Amino acid sequence: MEYQKTTVVISQKDTADLIAELWCGEHCLGEISLENQITKLRIYPPPKNAWHLELDEFIAFLMQAKKELLEKVSANS
Repeated sequence: MEYQKTTVVISQKDTADLIAELWCGEHCLGEISLENQITKLRIYPPPKNAWHLELDEFIAFLMQAKKELLEKVSANS
């Protein structure tokens, strides 16, 4: 199975809070946010039956997204 490119987009919700959008190809698979000093992950349903991701790459992807979000939040403080 060929995996699609994953990307992180730091954006701002309706409120002042920043989020890290997690994209897999053309589909948003979720977002990471910082709420009350707790990092939270919201996962969206897949476009088909299930997400098929390589575990180690996915964990590294999540850690990179968290790092980028925390850096951006720190820079905006």
